[in-house]
Amino acid sequence: MTGDASLYGMAIRKHFWQYFEKEFLDKEMAFSYKEHKFKEYQKMVNRLEAQYFQKMIRAEYRIFLNNLYDKIQYDNQPVYIKYTIDSNGEGSIVKEIKELYNEAFNLVGISRKNYKIFSEFMNHMLAQPFRNQIRFFIAYYHALNTKENQTSTFVRGVLKIFEVYINQYSGDSKYLMGHSPVYPAWMLKFLVENNLLFTGASFLPEIEDDSLKNIIIALCFSFYEQVKHNSFMIFDYWIRISLTHQWLSEIKDNKENINDFITQSCLYTDCGLSKILGNMSVLAMNKNGTVILPGLFKTKKSLVGKSDNLNKLLIQLLQLQIQTNNGNVMNIFSVYRIFAFLGELLRDANDVKKELTNSIERQLDSHWDLLKKNSQIRLYIGNQNKEEITEIHNIEDIWLENLTSNISIENENGLNSLILFYKHVFEWERISFDNELVIQPYWIDHIFTRFYHTIHHFNSKIKLNDYINNSILAFWNALIVEGFYADNSSNRIQNDQNGDIREIFFKNYLSYLFRYKNEKSSRFLEQDLLLQWLLYCPILHKYINPLISKFIIIARLHLEGLKENDDYEKEFIELLMNSKNTNNKFSNEKLFSENDLIALYMNKICMPQNETEISYDKKELLSSLIDYYNLYDNSQIYELLKVFSIEQEK
Repeated sequence: MTGDASLYGMAIRKHFWQYFEKEFLDKEMAFSYKEHKFKEYQKMVNRLEAQYFQKMIRAEYRIFLNNLYDKIQYDNQPVYIKYTIDSNGEGSIVKEIKELYNEAFNLVGISRKNYKIFSEFMNHMLAQPFRNQIRFFIAYYHALNTKENQTSTFVRGVLKIFEVYINQYSGDSKYLMGHSPVYPAWMLKFLVENNLLFTGASFLPEIEDDSLKNIIIALCFSFYEQVKHNSFMIFDYWIRISLTHQWLSEIKDNKENINDFITQSCLYTDCGLSKILGNMSVLAMNKNGTVILPGLFKTKKSLVGKSDNLNKLLIQLLQLQIQTNNGNVMNIFSVYRIFAFLGELLRDANDVKKELTNSIERQLDSHWDLLKKNSQIRLYIGNQNKEEITEIHNIEDIWLENLTSNISIENENGLNSLILFYKHVFEWERISFDNELVIQPYWIDHIFTRFYHTIHHFNSKIKLNDYINNSILAFWNALIVEGFYADNSSNRIQNDQNGDIREIFFKNYLSYLFRYKNEKSSRFLEQDLLLQWLLYCPILHKYINPLISKFIIIARLHLEGLKENDDYEKEFIELLMNSKNTNNKFSNEKLFSENDLIALYMNKICMPQNETEISYDKKELLSSLIDYYNLYDNSQIYELLKVFSIEQEK
């Protein structure tokens, strides 16, 4: 039935091994030379198999079944597919099979632009049995004849084709075949159960087993289809799969310990990303209380405030405490907690918008409650899978009441400012809902991998405020670099992972802007939308140097000829501008040249510790830019953390 010689040979071997009864083998193996004797019997079976193939199924009568990959790649034989144009059977069209795969893959975000990844998917499909390929194209055909939800129809069809393989390799096929708000958890479980965590975390068909490749492709397509309705899955994927892969790769534990870690971290549960991350962070400390994995910053004290102040909550959001095996309590700032919170925030917004009683007040209350909940500094106890909210050790009170951005929901004077900030957050969330961020998991994982290895190279003597600032810049830089790779234009960027991340980000950000400005076509890549969405996230801007925040906007606004399809990008930029009259700011007038922008960045972002050393002319230049665009400081947190000059504790 299969034409597979190895499978037929297995049947032959099974038949001949039956001649060696167990009682006979037990007696034969009882002697001291049993291993040698067993090898002799094995050779006999091998000879019988070979003789059967040579004499009964002779080579000259066998037909070698080439697959389409061999015919196209080695025999140089083009393959064409003929199919009807519409469901009524009227008309037909003939296309080369590679072109047809290109069209089908475009439905699930796999572009021929990145030919390496495109060819991995296409070559695997070409090597599949022809019946699987025909079913694949039938699923594509049905999608073409669907007026709405073509991607969803296509993905459902592909899942049905590969369902038999999913059933063979997973006991959770109904969850992998369906939709779930924690779909990355089921994807992770599949990887772990099949020993693929270290080779398949990107969900690319790069592994050896053909059946597992089919499952990888099916799950890859399913995630792509689900994430457009659930943008929070991007952050879920980063925490559950990408971070788990990187951390476990660092410690190189055995499979048993990996399963213990996953169980203790609650990675398969829906208990919330922040709790999962806290449980995972216990792994990042050794018995002596030393941080052994990147992304965590150990301090002598926890930083807390008295009132429910927005800056205070955002500072506490980064923090957790870990009790090691020897009973010591470690104070940790985790950059990953920002991603965990953004994931929970987007999921909360997704749930709230479905309510019939949804309103701005309802959204504000829900988000504020979520921020307060996640801003509690929790103690995670090593090897006990236990989480407690306790009296915080080594408290350092921070009085934020005198800051200009002091915002408390109980403070009537600050209420308008809080609502304004959250209005920006709501708009940022809405953009992800309206534009349907559809991203393949391999691209999400590549972004995180580059980000992770960049922060791995940070100077150990870096201060806390710069550590948080540089981590976010490394994250944005990873988005830019991987976006260039996806567009097959990586020669335009600096892809170093070590060095001054501020300078690397600056150069790559300008390269991105100039590429976008000079793009002849009106196409807008999916990776560009993800980049702009995350680049203009109001919460991320809260943690970076305010001068860098201004530079990002000013550099973008100084590009000539904003495109007609940039309306939503204008909305992005408005999120960081506290002005009611922002529309008239988007003119083609260019106040300063590219060199002026570079000078502004080089002289202001990397400013000396003593602000008095900055010349009056440079201050005036920056001031004129800010006044023209009506930009204001978006963040006090960077400067606040700088006041305490906290260094990484050894």
